[in-house]
Amino acid sequence: MKLDLGFDIQAPLDAVWPALNDLDQVASCLPGAVLTGREDGAYRGEFTLKVGPFATVHQGTIRIDAADAAAREQRLSITGSAGHGATIVNTLSEVDGATRVDADVELHVAGPLAAFVGSGVIRDVSNRLLSDFATCLAGRLNTPAAPTGAEVTTGQAAPEELLAAAPQEPPDPGSAAG
Repeated sequence: MKLDLGFDIQAPLDAVWPALNDLDQVASCLPGAVLTGREDGAYRGEFTLKVGPFATVHQGTIRIDAADAAAREQRLSITGSAGHGATIVNTLSEVDGATRVDADVELHVAGPLAAFVGSGVIRDVSNRLLSDFATCLAGRLNTPAAPTGAEVTTGQAAPEELLAAAPQEPPDPGSAAG
């Protein structure tokens, strides 16, 4: 199945391009994806997909086959369990300070998912996943790095900046009034 998808990441192209080429950094932004290892330039992982009443877990590999920095074009190949897989060509461009990613996808779906779910549903789920991915990645790329102790010591950052960037403890769910 061929899908022509596109999404915008609210971050500059010069920040998005290297991030998309660092699968360790971006994999967790795709809902349901987990990297489990790396071997010979390919990443092993698991992808859990929920479509309506179906929930499937796929194991496989993803590899960046090509990354042309000048053309801002990246080619990924995904080989999954049970005949699932994809080839994705991402082309990046800058649009009003954000980054547009046009993704040409050749998707191979097999098994019960292919038998019971139509291409319209697969397209809708793909768009939703990519929207969530873009939001997550933009959040990561737009979060300023915490200053280091050395930057505070040398006067390059105020001590308040270090304290403000300190991780906050999550609220205790048992202490909420309600």
